[in-house]
Amino acid sequence: MDCRREPRISRPLGGLRSLALLALCLWSSTAVAAPTAKSYLESGLRLYNGGRYEAAIRELRLGYALEPLPEILYTLGQSARKLGRCDEAIGYYKQYLGVADAASAGAARFQIERCEQQLRDARAAAAATTTKTKTTTPASASVDKPVDLPRRPFYRDALGMTLAGVGLGAALAGGGLLIGASLTVQHARSSLQQFDDALPRADAMRTSGIVLTAAGGALLFAGVIRLSLVARRRSR
Repeated sequence: MDCRREPRISRPLGGLRSLALLALCLWSSTAVAAPTAKSYLESGLRLYNGGRYEAAIRELRLGYALEPLPEILYTLGQSARKLGRCDEAIGYYKQYLGVADAASAGAARFQIERCEQQLRDARAAAAATTTKTKTTTPASASVDKPVDLPRRPFYRDALGMTLAGVGLGAALAGGGLLIGASLTVQHARSSLQQFDDALPRADAMRTSGIVLTAAGGALLFAGVIRLSLVARRRSR
């Protein structure tokens, strides 16, 4: 019987083919899983639309490091502008203008003008606040400054004028009583009886006159001293 043997594949050759197939599968899976600039851009756009601007900037920067796509630059500018970082946003927009086509450059120029206007408004508001602070500071300081009131003349002092007035009146009254007592005695000298009758009355008038004159003189002196002290103090 003629038996033909089938050809055998050598084990070394079969092992190489298996290793090559395994390497091809590993390379394919790695290539599929590896992120690209566009995948980072898509992730950044999703985060931007969701209002997560900081996270969007992180994703977009990673994508730009892999491939400098113009769309990444524009989206970075938009994210920075939304965060209020207009200086940073203008930088991204200007980079985008360097690589964008004529149709897309208009949007970047509009955003640059928009950010520059926001920066001017912010500087104007800060300057206005500083000016207002400088203007109101002297006014507030002047409130604490003592105000010089007009000085009244010394003769407007109530106590001094009262003492002097009462003292002068009492002294004049006492002097009148003394004069009256003297006249009473002089008029009663025509007869002894009249003199005896007028003498007690004249003594009473003289006593009252002395008391009033002494008290009025003291009050007048006190009033004059008071007015002189007030005049000296207010002259200073």
